[in-house]
Amino acid sequence: MEPNLTYYKDSRYKPHSSRKPHKMEILLPFDAVKGNLNAVMDGWHKLAAEISPARSLFFTAQYGQVRYMESIFLSMAQAAEVFHRRHYGGTYLPESDYQSNVYPILAAAIPSTLPSDIRDAFRRKLEFFHEYSLGKRLKLMVRRHKAVFDNYVPAWKSKLQGIVDARNYFTHYSATAPSKPAFKDLRIMWT
Repeated sequence: MEPNLTYYKDSRYKPHSSRKPHKMEILLPFDAVKGNLNAVMDGWHKLAAEISPARSLFFTAQYGQVRYMESIFLSMAQAAEVFHRRHYGGTYLPESDYQSNVYPILAAAIPSTLPSDIRDAFRRKLEFFHEYSLGKRLKLMVRRHKAVFDNYVPAWKSKLQGIVDARNYFTHYSATAPSKPAFKDLRIMWT
């Protein structure tokens, strides 16, 4: 069954409409927070600076004017990655250990015979080489919030690798990459 998607010209839910938003269109349903709304709002404000980029990506995907499925999907994937990075961190080694013990060795191993722009590109990639991938971040978030995923994301186990594969296809495209993800593969946000 395909998801029921509605396109609004101005991309915002109109309260005077007879259409009620789907539960997946609402970040926090009122019934879920009404008992402690003040505490939830206080927590939201305390985390505002930390989660600002993730929040912006999420709301742009949900309510922004660009309604291309690929853009929505990429914004949601990026929001999850940014949220995890800012809220939980996520490196294989402590930053100081990596920068002092590992990065210099890896950077020194870049062949000096390569053109300088290629050596610079490798060095820039190595700066973040010790950070978790999107796939690992998603698995860690699911593990930490398993009850939420079990409740709101049916069959989440089968969707994690599809999210990573689709994101990689759209952000690291190459002519030899596997085929473009089908619409049904991107509907993970609505089902």
